[in-house]
Amino acid sequence: MRILLLMTVLFFCGICFGTDFPAIHTVRGELDKMSGHLQGACASQDAFYFGHQKGIFKLTRNGKFIKHISAPLHSGDVCYYKGKVYSAVAYYDKARRGKGCINEYDADLNLLRTYELEVSTDGITVLNDKIYFGAGPTQQKLHRGNRIGVIPVDFKGKPEFFDIDHGYPTHFGVQGIATDGKLLFMSFYCHEYGVGVFTPDLKPVGVIKFTSSIGFGDFPQNKTADTVFFRVRQKYNRKKKEKPYFIITFHKYQNGKMINLSPKGK
Repeated sequence: MRILLLMTVLFFCGICFGTDFPAIHTVRGELDKMSGHLQGACASQDAFYFGHQKGIFKLTRNGKFIKHISAPLHSGDVCYYKGKVYSAVAYYDKARRGKGCINEYDADLNLLRTYELEVSTDGITVLNDKIYFGAGPTQQKLHRGNRIGVIPVDFKGKPEFFDIDHGYPTHFGVQGIATDGKLLFMSFYCHEYGVGVFTPDLKPVGVIKFTSSIGFGDFPQNKTADTVFFRVRQKYNRKKKEKPYFIITFHKYQNGKMINLSPKGK
């Protein structure tokens, strides 16, 4: 009986800690249209979406290329919610510099509507039918604290803005936002410190030592499964002029830490 119990425990621990979450490698050269570095990523039940400065890629859940669309410069983080993809945009052209928008797409990346904003945006997710997005400050000089905008996902009404303190200085503003359905996880333009964790009313919970500067998000599973996050890293050798590919690894938030569920994908 004890042996059977031990085997059962080990089996379920294996499920919890990663045997079902091997790392995914994209195909080298399939994402050559990417401008600059990866800005953000999200996932649906069927696909991954990678946002970059001038567009968005759609990939299979195995990391294979499906589609690419062009988008305004500078397109940043992306998120997926109830069949829609949302993209945070900070305009770079002279006439609109300092302003931004949120673009809403369907799951096949057909543009549905654009919500114009008087602030530049980056970092985006949806929690409890509310869009959370980074709203500056955007100065390069080190500063502590940033602004978050919140607006209903149907875009009715005006956005509210909140000042947050993530506990450490950072360059620019928010890079990426993800959620487990209860908390908000925000990465900033500062590699050393990792991810700030916040409640839905933007009260700080803590800081995770977890480098996720070019793309991370929540990974949808069945409704009874624990929330799993994924992180994207870019791999290539500049000196050899290699075409880049990306590694997607999976992680679980537990006891204030991100536990790697894809250890072989390091």
